[in-house]
Amino acid sequence: MAKFAPGKELTGKVAWVTGAGINIGRATALELAAAGAVVAVYRRNSRAEAEAVVAEVRAAGGQAKQCM
Repeated sequence: MAKFAPGKELTGKVAWVTGAGINIGRATALELAAAGAVVAVYRRNSRAEAEAVVAEVRAAGGQAKQCM
């Protein structure tokens, strides 16, 4: 089994999260970013909510991009 640095199991991976602007999707995006993934944030109805999640990921040192 491969060994990973704690909290960075997904380094080098991209995660596409739908519904990432609120609730479970938002929490999932934040957790995936904390695990090292680059997160593609998708929120169909609210650009502002998606942008807020991207900003939150980036403020915590992660990488994210809004995709609409």
